[in-house]
Amino acid sequence: WKQWEENRPADQPPGTFFRRLRKTDYDVSISYNGDDSEIVDKLKKELSKEGLRVYEYRSKECRVGELELLEPFMKSLGNQPCEILVISDAYLEAKEENRDCLWEFADAVIRAAALPKKERKRLIVFCLDEDIPRQIVAKSTAALDAMSGFIGKEIEKYRRQGNRGLVRKYTVWWGHFRNALDNIEQFDTSHGSRGKLYVYQPKNEAPFAEIIGAAKEGVALGEPVIQRSDPDIPRA
Repeated sequence: WKQWEENRPADQPPGTFFRRLRKTDYDVSISYNGDDSEIVDKLKKELSKEGLRVYEYRSKECRVGELELLEPFMKSLGNQPCEILVISDAYLEAKEENRDCLWEFADAVIRAAALPKKERKRLIVFCLDEDIPRQIVAKSTAALDAMSGFIGKEIEKYRRQGNRGLVRKYTVWWGHFRNALDNIEQFDTSHGSRGKLYVYQPKNEAPFAEIIGAAKEGVALGEPVIQRSDPDIPRA
């Protein structure tokens, strides 16, 4: 964990300024990599113009009140009626410091597999490059596998040290990534290269029009039917 904290993206503060999202807090949540903040700012502005209440992790109103750690905040992304995954090369990069994006992606994959067909409009996959749809499954599989491999090494390290608490916690988190890998085929069918996704078209007069329309459809479904309790991110 200390190594992860040292590698935390510069635009992400220590995880003590967040509060858990509740079902009625927002209409739309956005999961993205900090490298794509500029595009996300534009997207958030357009969604807000349509009257949609939008959450993304830099929102000031999400960092007041209760002092929560980052992981409960990430877990609650799916509590909102609609979630947008902003997929880029940075979002799916297979490196340890990209753990938060990959955890959120894994969580979305698991939830997408559990959603009935009529509920799948809740999850929107927004690709920032036209090449991503062809690569999303291969890249995400490699990234999830790499992250679970890193955690597996941590499990062995703490097992040798006799630290049962951390072995147990890391094992649960390892299972989160492996569960996502087991469901990646279904994710691909519904939201990947073989399913419904959207591609950013910056040259269009209204590059976010499709996303706004899709978000409204997702929000119109009301509160999510499926709520899950997810494992805590392990801490040393």
